[in-house]
Amino acid sequence: WSRIEPKPKKWDHEAIDRYRAILTAMKASGIQPMVTLHHFTTPLWAAEKGGWLNPEMVDWFKRFAARAVTELCDLCSVWCTLNEPTVYAAQGYFSGVFPPGHSNINQYFEVTYNMLLAHAAAYTAIKGIQPASQVGFAHHMVYWQPRNVLNPLDSRIARLLDTMFNGLFLDSIQTG
Repeated sequence: WSRIEPKPKKWDHEAIDRYRAILTAMKASGIQPMVTLHHFTTPLWAAEKGGWLNPEMVDWFKRFAARAVTELCDLCSVWCTLNEPTVYAAQGYFSGVFPPGHSNINQYFEVTYNMLLAHAAAYTAIKGIQPASQVGFAHHMVYWQPRNVLNPLDSRIARLLDTMFNGLFLDSIQTG
């Protein structure tokens, strides 16, 4: 995203041409490409406006997804909207080890919510442009175990982490 839309609504045609060349070479080699639209890189202009904490990210991401698919749909029909959204949210907004380095559980949920909405918006945009495409997201699963299986508190914490990290995104996709 950062390369294709380095400024709001300003598209870098050299970057698009580079991705077209990569996809063309893949197809020529018999490889079916899958394009990931967001893989932990948020454009600087969006980050400066709050990044995934900003509800406008949903529309910005939808706009980007629509443009990327319009530019590349003749070469690709398999799209990953978001790579590991709960990893991105947990590491950047809960544990704070990824940028922007926040440690706030409320921000984790807010970012996850906005990413869910962004996935849905991008899915709709992509299917509107390329109805036969395959669209999904990459979800990282963690097997949470209690430190002490005999300790009920440890078991509850493991279940809570499983819900927050594994179930939240998957359940929301299924139930809305």
